[in-house]
Amino acid sequence: MKKTLLISLLAAGIFLLTNSFRKASYYYFRSNGAAAHLNAGYTGSALDGGNSCSNCHAGGNYNAAITTTLLSGTEPVTTYVPGNNYTLRIVISATGNPKYGFQTTCASGNGDENINGWGAMPAGTRNSLTSANRNYVEQAQRLDAGTINIPWTAPAAATGTIFFYSIGNAVNGTGSTSGDNPTAPVTLSITEGTLPITLTFFNAVKNYNGILLKWATEQEINHKKFALEHSADGITFTPIAEMISAEPNSQLPKKYQYLHQNLTNGTQFYRLKNVDVDNKFSYSAIVSISWKGKVKTSFILSPNVVTSRLTIPNDIYIDGMNYKIVSSAGLVLQSSQLLQSSIEVSNLPTGNYFLTIETKKGHYITSKFIKL
Repeated sequence: MKKTLLISLLAAGIFLLTNSFRKASYYYFRSNGAAAHLNAGYTGSALDGGNSCSNCHAGGNYNAAITTTLLSGTEPVTTYVPGNNYTLRIVISATGNPKYGFQTTCASGNGDENINGWGAMPAGTRNSLTSANRNYVEQAQRLDAGTINIPWTAPAAATGTIFFYSIGNAVNGTGSTSGDNPTAPVTLSITEGTLPITLTFFNAVKNYNGILLKWATEQEINHKKFALEHSADGITFTPIAEMISAEPNSQLPKKYQYLHQNLTNGTQFYRLKNVDVDNKFSYSAIVSISWKGKVKTSFILSPNVVTSRLTIPNDIYIDGMNYKIVSSAGLVLQSSQLLQSSIEVSNLPTGNYFLTIETKKGHYITSKFIKL
């Protein structure tokens, strides 16, 4: 009898220990990402059947709240340009000193299509795909900070309005779901924007004493101006120039350029802010280029032996610069403005010459050439 009772008590103890271990493991995994370990979304949205962190986590009093913002660089936006890069910033505020968890997903307003535009995951987070073919970004471990910045690329044109569904959780870090404080779920809607222009290209090239920014448009409908912005880190941008639209309403191609000078060495980042007549705006993609240079006083023409036309190197040529061609005897034989990247010299006699170009800052750079 005693032996049977002892065996029963041992069996019950083993069951309780096993069950407790399973329960602790379940809670532990749940606190480390519901989509990854439970194959489900818990954002509190209709996509998840209203399921949220509050299904299991409760009892804490951290006054937890959550906000979500879509950033273009450092500027909040409410519209996206298809294909452009943004950052979804999630901020979970709380009193006390909790750890943090969260979950967010992105869907279109047209049929709740999954929008998996997520970029490289920040430390301590993951992008999990559930069996319902929906991507959720969530914590991969309990987070020490409540601010999470997630890179995101906007979907293709004609996707329409998209929605970010998010929820946060301030947790006590014990591995249990008790004593935690989930936030209310939040929804961020972002409408699809359209550029008042059709941008053909926007690029940056090294010039003799700066970075030459060039861009072109196919059309400019109700367009007001371009604001050219520069950054040293690709995050914080400041305006460096404004250019009024060549024609606010035009379906003809237009070209623009700007020389950015007095640079410090390092990688330079640029973007265009396109502003329409209603002061609505959108951004181009960011371009970057490395700079390490000094002002030139001479340059090399290649080829420097010609019969009809001189070709100006790409890192020298800018529309509208003055030039002159001087003979070896010091006579100015030709002078004008550069309107294209080559100069007709077939009328010059055979001999040695100097081509001098006046830069936009009033500097002069010179190269030798031979006319056959």
